[in-house]
Amino acid sequence: METVHVKYVPNCTKFNLFKTLPGNRPVEVAHVNSIAASLELSKTFHGSLIVIKTKSLSKTNRFELYLGDGQHRLAACELLGVPYNYEVVSLVEDTMENIIRYVASINTSSKNWGLGTYLDAFASLGTTQYIKMQKIHIDHGFSVNDLIAIYNPSKADNVARFEFKTGKFEMCDEKDSDKLLNAIIRIKDVIPDRYNTRREIYPIFRQTTDYVAAARAIREAGTALLDHGSSFPKDGAELMHQIILNLVQSGVEFKEFGNIAKMPKKKKEMYTMMRNAVNKARRKLKSVA
Repeated sequence: METVHVKYVPNCTKFNLFKTLPGNRPVEVAHVNSIAASLELSKTFHGSLIVIKTKSLSKTNRFELYLGDGQHRLAACELLGVPYNYEVVSLVEDTMENIIRYVASINTSSKNWGLGTYLDAFASLGTTQYIKMQKIHIDHGFSVNDLIAIYNPSKADNVARFEFKTGKFEMCDEKDSDKLLNAIIRIKDVIPDRYNTRREIYPIFRQTTDYVAAARAIREAGTALLDHGSSFPKDGAELMHQIILNLVQSGVEFKEFGNIAKMPKKKKEMYTMMRNAVNKARRKLKSVA
């Protein structure tokens, strides 16, 4: 989004000049206090807040000033009475969608927003995939990281997250991902409640031929463990081996692994480990039979 510099204002001492953008994240007191502790040492504000001059949110078609970046720094300055600097910009194409995309791009660079804020921001624009993920996030408690892993498994985590933050996230094979999600919902309460652990399960399920049968097997195994005061391991590698063993013992079939050698390094390592675990479980089952 192309912007135009309007003005720069140094050493401002007025703290109620700007409106808050719809859907902006609430101010976190702990974050404000952390910034204030740093400010208190120097009594000097470095850098500048970004303020957007826009008509797109006005009911009377008049220009208004909205804080685009720096709400926690502004709150810290107000807490201590420290003057602050701000820069006013306007967008060449002054629309609500462009404002949200512009603010999202600022915060992608500065790492101020969490994934939930991006989710809410792009959902507010009516972006279909973000609205869908927002509803799942609210209804079932999946983290945004979980949903990115479920709905865009073909890309590296950092690439998928960057696309998500810039409003360019696309769902890969949405119907299949919906089936996977429904299967994971069935076992969510019997697997460790940690994203880094849970994400080991998603590619395992994708490699099975029947998500419903896989979910049934894992739910039975997880319930049995809980009944005996135990649970699935939290370590990702251990969890992978345990899940695969339970699936093989329950007769769940796995798809062919294909040409693992041509996969990217991390994916190759994961699928090699998965294939080895499947073969090991099959050998163990055969030796017991």
